[in-house]
Amino acid sequence: MEIICNPAGVVDEKRPGQGLGDITAAGFDQVLLSTEFCCDEKKFKSMSQERRIAEAEHLIYVPDHPEKLPEAMKPFLEMLRQKKMQCDYALASHLPRDRKNFELNKTIIPIVEGAVRLAVQNGCKGIIVRPLYAGVDVDEEWEVNKPYLLRLGEVAREELQALETGVGSGSSKTTQAGSKSDSTEAAQKHFQILVENQCKYQEGHLVRGILSDPADVREWMTELQSAFASSVDATGAGEQSDDEVQIEYKLCMNVGSLSVYGQDIYEYTMAVADYIGAVIVHDGSNADEVSMVPFTSVSSTGQLTQWIEIIRGLRSISYDGPLILDMEHAAKFCPPLLRPDLMKFAKRTMDYLVWQIHMADAMKKYDHIVLFGAGNMCRNYLTNYGKEYPPLFTCDNNPNRWGEDFYGLRIESPEKLRDLPENTGVFICNVYYREIQKQLEEMGITEGVEFFNDEYLQSLNMERLRGL
Repeated sequence: MEIICNPAGVVDEKRPGQGLGDITAAGFDQVLLSTEFCCDEKKFKSMSQERRIAEAEHLIYVPDHPEKLPEAMKPFLEMLRQKKMQCDYALASHLPRDRKNFELNKTIIPIVEGAVRLAVQNGCKGIIVRPLYAGVDVDEEWEVNKPYLLRLGEVAREELQALETGVGSGSSKTTQAGSKSDSTEAAQKHFQILVENQCKYQEGHLVRGILSDPADVREWMTELQSAFASSVDATGAGEQSDDEVQIEYKLCMNVGSLSVYGQDIYEYTMAVADYIGAVIVHDGSNADEVSMVPFTSVSSTGQLTQWIEIIRGLRSISYDGPLILDMEHAAKFCPPLLRPDLMKFAKRTMDYLVWQIHMADAMKKYDHIVLFGAGNMCRNYLTNYGKEYPPLFTCDNNPNRWGEDFYGLRIESPEKLRDLPENTGVFICNVYYREIQKQLEEMGITEGVEFFNDEYLQSLNMERLRGL
């Protein structure tokens, strides 16, 4: 699974080096190629004022000059190459959610088309785009967006074909050595238009927006793919083959947009599983659309975002695509001297999310499994994974329990861990992870030690065992 950082809130348009430095120092090796770097939604809120600011600071005001988007993005791209960072996915600029003027769509469309070209030229696998929603009535959403999204696919196809024949308008992405890699060559044959699900403002509240209904996701993606294939066939290009340019329409599932109005994210994920091409994660509030580091937005009663539903859903569909962190507001309002530490925490959080989603992958590595711990977590392991990955035994530090049968599993002394079959994983099923890990190290057991966690399991026995 690719972990990707959205640079919004971290990277400054005038001085991109420091923000990208914080991202790389935290351990991220991928960022979104985001045209919000030079054309974020603020540029569309007070356009006269933003135009004057750009002129005073000798910056390009992209809404007036969409053809200059590559020039405006040049400092960001040059710094990416200096930092040797990957950009496998891009993010197109978008309008603020509260815009009601339909004419603004005419301003954003050429910018998004330019972002698609830029993404292809730099070897991206796909680009995240928002549907058109400014001044669009609910019953006209599909009619307005179908030609727009099909046009984006056509722009990508034209650019890919131009690059393939050597007459493209830009240069393709290169490796650190300066030559194309095999993966880059492959990426140039296949490109995804990743359409992001939306929420919207209605009478001051955030409610369901475009693609918040799983049925709409299935209908839109299926129809877009079919219509695009038909348009390619109509031009005489014939059906898309494995050796030719491939354009694919997928959903970019933004869990923050789903969570802000309380949608059941697990059910949504299961319903659109076949159409998900990327996932954006961030924490936030239930009243406003803000982007924070996962697991950091809480109330006195618990987490505000449905992380248990998010993790369960992605684990259930064996999701292995790009996982994109959006922490714009947390980074933006963090003191600059603390931001490097915030970024390191954010990277650790993303690693934790991937570990939770792919927890069963650790079990697949071993021929045999034993557990350490004979309590609630051990019981939950047996309930969820006991049949597929049956442990040889479990052990516990309490000598009074040695020899006891625990839910069909024999409890042994930790000393038995000294004589294990080859390729055996020891899974710590106890909240005292670090203490037990240290105990195992003192016993000379350092290989094949794994952590197990039952916070986000599909079937969780909440009744705690007593007296253990």
